[in-house]
Amino acid sequence: MAAEEDATLELYGCSCDECARKALLLQRLEAGEELPMGATNGQQQPRAEVLREELISHSRLAKLAPQDNATGDRLAIRKPNPKRPWLTYDPDALLPNPFDSFLLGGGCPTIVWPSANSIKERSKLTIEISLFYVVGCRRSGMTVVAELMSRYTGVVFVNEPRQLWIPLLPAMDIWSVAAPARDGRLYFAPHEALMRTASGQLIAQVLMDAYTNIAEPATSPAMPGSQTKREAVVVEKFQEHCFRLPFLAELSQKHGPGRCSFLHIIRDGVDVARSIASSADAASWYGVKGEWKWKCLREIILPSTGEPSEGRRASPPLPHCVLDLGPEFVAFLEMPRTDERCRFSRGLVEWAASILAARHGGQEAQDCVYKEMHYKDLMSNPAVALVSMLDHLDLEPSAAARQCARQTLTMKPSRSFNTAEREVLLAAQGSKVEKLLKEMGRELPF
Repeated sequence: MAAEEDATLELYGCSCDECARKALLLQRLEAGEELPMGATNGQQQPRAEVLREELISHSRLAKLAPQDNATGDRLAIRKPNPKRPWLTYDPDALLPNPFDSFLLGGGCPTIVWPSANSIKERSKLTIEISLFYVVGCRRSGMTVVAELMSRYTGVVFVNEPRQLWIPLLPAMDIWSVAAPARDGRLYFAPHEALMRTASGQLIAQVLMDAYTNIAEPATSPAMPGSQTKREAVVVEKFQEHCFRLPFLAELSQKHGPGRCSFLHIIRDGVDVARSIASSADAASWYGVKGEWKWKCLREIILPSTGEPSEGRRASPPLPHCVLDLGPEFVAFLEMPRTDERCRFSRGLVEWAASILAARHGGQEAQDCVYKEMHYKDLMSNPAVALVSMLDHLDLEPSAAARQCARQTLTMKPSRSFNTAEREVLLAAQGSKVEKLLKEMGRELPF
């Protein structure tokens, strides 16, 4: 009987928006209704058996998500990932994995990290860490840059380590089904780095202990017994950190002043928006429950009306990110995601807000290095770009990084605007989106 009940529950999928839509479609199909075109997002009418399979798949993925009170595997990062065979560790271990289970179930268990002092006592080695945050709008080339940096000796790369952050600051979850309940948000103020966990530990100290554990692979192989100190650089790539530079700079003070760097990758806005518009995983980007990340972003880019949007509290004001958008452009943002104009316009505003937030944060952040690198410069002259972005770090030159850059980085030819893109760009006239596009040298269709 229990198995039958489980199977029945699985037909309703998980609690994400897509499952709610598909469960309703399935019920209507099983009732013998003919679905109107609008109910299927303009696509061919689905078959009931396909909907059942998809709902069951989501339900099972959600069940794989661990409970928040579970303990995460701190050694998972030490296991090599075949996707990056040149590394002896897994940069994706803290995404968390499996990522789909996190999105659909919301579970993000806490990892208990040994203290930096206990590592020192065990290894008789002091690990001095520099934090290097790679930030920028998604689809801007951050992964390429972080992977190039991972080829340098003394560097450890971590890719979007949500499992590092969300157990300590649940509001950093803006993607999963749990994001609304966690009151997820993009912006974090500097003073929040000095808050304490439920057990009374300083959040900044817990994160510094975590970074020390993460950096250990960069201190191998062991050096002569007379050496008691090793330098390591932790490269963390996380696009949403664009909105948190002063917070991260304050947090890094636990490692001492001058040990925090930000590399802001900027790519052409039209290319970024096109890439976002063509992506197949829009739900995971904008939030699988109520488009939560999009609501967070929308509250930042549009002027406050004095009332929080539906399902959200008012966000802290970020006036430098208000984009001065006209009503025609805003109408594109509110269209169904199946419309290319919606996806393209959202890509443009995410790109523009990320640039403005990172630049403002770079000016406000204390005792840190802030650099900008244009993606086109990396493509056209990678050797010079690598030297420029790392010249403040005490890293030995990497022939492996230079060779990888030469073999993999190529400029793609530009293409003409389609009708949807023209409509959106015309509506962007007079906004900060247009201003930034022109600053980057982009020719516009007007």
